[in-house]
Formats: sequence, structure tokens, C-alpha cells
Amino acid sequence: MDMVPSGVAKLPLFRDDLIAIMATDHPLADRKNIYAQDFKTYNLVTYSTDRASGWEYDRFFAPASILPRRMITVELIEAIVELVRSGYGISILQRDLVSPSLDRNELAWAALNDGLDIAWNAIVRPSERQDSEVNKMVMELETWIKNSEEE
Repeated sequence: MDMVPSGVAKLPLFRDDLIAIMATDHPLADRKNIYAQDFKTYNLVTYSTDRASGWEYDRFFAPASILPRRMITVELIEAIVELVRSGYGISILQRDLVSPSLDRNELAWAALNDGLDIAWNAIVRPSERQDSEVNKMVMELETWIKNSEEE
């Protein structure tokens, strides 16, 4: 799904999985895949309830015509992780954002449907000169991402 506005140049950076996260003792914690209907009886702790194109509402809940029991907005990733870890609800976040908690086995996770991902892009005005600071930063970011993937 392309979420890039028209009239700008898109420079692909990387892709990241959208995953469901939950407490390790949550009833869904042993599942490899979670579907929208699984959220009907649970609180969703989310960064935003905006129904933005390409995100979880648009790609996960809307096609199934299902919403979670309750949606709670918390605009701080660390707070979302703590609420989920304490069993207050479940969340949908990018894997890279929660990988430290997953690595420490503080959270359980499951793929959404058969797997959903998000494409991250640098967005640059077409009028931007090739040697501009913006384009230099994008090149540095691409190099940094490439080097971190090789480690």
C-alpha cells in the first residue's frame, strides 16, 4: 500500500512488520497469528485512533468490519508497552519499536492475519537539489540503515 502523497519523491528506506503485542500470560499469547475478530473482547492500546490510510484500521480492522472492544489512545510508545505488559490490553505496533521488550521476553507477539508490514520512506520535494542538505541526510540515513541490517 502506497501512503506517499502525490507530488513528492519517495525514497524507500525499509519495511517493518506490524504485529500484535500482549502480556506473556495473555490468553492470546500462544498464538502465531491473530485476526481482527480476536480483538472483539479486548482493549486495544493504540498510539492513535485516526483511521489513516495504510495503518491497522485501514488494513486490518476495516476489511473485517470489526473493532476492538475499546480503543485507548496513549501517545507514548513506552507507556503503551507498559500497559500491555501489565495486561491492560493488547496493541499493534511496528516490530522494531518493541524488539527490545520482545528480546527480553517481556511481551508476547503474533502476526496480524498472515503478516502485515509497513514501508518506511523518505519523502523529498521534487524541486530539492541533488546536493541539498535534505538529500545528503537521506543518503546518510540509507547508509546507516544498510549498515545496521548487515550487523
